[in-house]
Amino acid sequence: MNDELKSEFKESGVIAIAQEGGRLTAVRLVKGGGGVELDWTRSRQADPADLTSFAAECGLSGPRTARSEVADENSAVVGFDSAMAVFYRIDVPAVREQELEAIVRLQAEMRLPLPAEQMKLAWRKGALQDGQIGMTVAGARTEQLRGFVDNVKAFEPARIILNYEGLVKAWRAFFGGTDEKAVVLSVGSRSTQVCLAENGRLANAASVDVGLDDLALVVEGREYDETAERFCRDLGSTLELFGCTEPGFTPVYVLSNGGRATEAVISYLGSAGLTVRAALPDINKLGAQGKFNPKDIYDYRVPIGLAAMALDGDVGQLNLFVDLYQPAAERAGKRWYHSVKVTGAIAAVVLILALAVSYAAVVSSERHMDKLLAEKMNLAQVRQRQELVKAAARRRIDLLELINEINAANTEGVLLNSLTFKQGQPVMIAGVADNTEKAFKLQKNLQDRKGISHAEISAASERKGDKIQFSITFHYKSYTRKGPGV
Repeated sequence: MNDELKSEFKESGVIAIAQEGGRLTAVRLVKGGGGVELDWTRSRQADPADLTSFAAECGLSGPRTARSEVADENSAVVGFDSAMAVFYRIDVPAVREQELEAIVRLQAEMRLPLPAEQMKLAWRKGALQDGQIGMTVAGARTEQLRGFVDNVKAFEPARIILNYEGLVKAWRAFFGGTDEKAVVLSVGSRSTQVCLAENGRLANAASVDVGLDDLALVVEGREYDETAERFCRDLGSTLELFGCTEPGFTPVYVLSNGGRATEAVISYLGSAGLTVRAALPDINKLGAQGKFNPKDIYDYRVPIGLAAMALDGDVGQLNLFVDLYQPAAERAGKRWYHSVKVTGAIAAVVLILALAVSYAAVVSSERHMDKLLAEKMNLAQVRQRQELVKAAARRRIDLLELINEINAANTEGVLLNSLTFKQGQPVMIAGVADNTEKAFKLQKNLQDRKGISHAEISAASERKGDKIQFSITFHYKSYTRKGPGV
């Protein structure tokens, strides 16, 4: 642990709060010379929006300067319910860092369930294999993220972390986890979180809408109904999505307290053909002997994982809140456990695609319009400025519309990895295809799309593995043609 981190937590502890559905949980972990110790736990059934009052019960009743003496000795982190986020694992070519962000964002936005302007993205770079980099991407609705910030900013946590990241940390640190590639299942009352872990970190995630309450027949030992069958089927589909369907290829661990309920689920999953193992908590690693039991560790696994991330100074989280929330320490020019030099890989980089000339014209026009109104100039001048603003806006390319057209034209056997455009010049896309015919089929499909014309292909003779590289240029409406535009 570095000196700055020790100063932040004063070796006294960190309070972590998590929300999952209608349940709020909190723990305080202490890290001293003897290791990590679980100090206390708290929970209550409540509206997740009631985070502020729950934080007050934990001694986090307001900004640090107004907190109780107990709270002043602690820093707080809070977990965001990852069920409200989507996760993807995508492979991208090994390119320069400045190009990587554009490629990741392009591929991710094609998969998003909502228009890109309504969502925030964050991603983390994985290992390089066969010339491809595995990227973990998380996305969530901006509106939901802002609402969550409104619920927590009263007590100013030091960081907001995704619950799934805390789950993987808890498995790795306190449930016997390793750095091997593995699937971790956390079976809740009404849903099951499925996390793919690589090198002890979250690599992909999904949620199955079946939990212990739905699997009551399993627990009671009676005949299994179609809900249990659906649970296994959905889990199998998720493992296939993760690329973990080969027998023995990736171990599957079910977080367990050793109780009858989770053991019954493990037994049934095994009878359905899945190879699963129980992952039991080790209370010795939390200094909890005589004070807590394995069930306590299991029940508070999410906040325990979140607190452990803070105490260990873990960096590189999937930070969906990077430009939505700034804790007091950062506003004062201090750092928490992040180093500015290492957060670039996880920041949700917003690709600014508005043309510089058009943007400058809009800003300049709007400022001048305000001045005209302030000086009560005549209405004709104001209207003239409004028309200039509208004309500048019409010259900006509609990126979402363009991506949708490209996506609709794409064909099986083709992977696009870059999109380049500049005002007055043809759009260029590049990628790899299984063969030349596939690339030419994409060219034809593009030519048939609305607003696209003069699609020309350059199929490179250089091969990338068993695929060919190609690029296609085309005109899109009037945006790519020289002239004043419309």
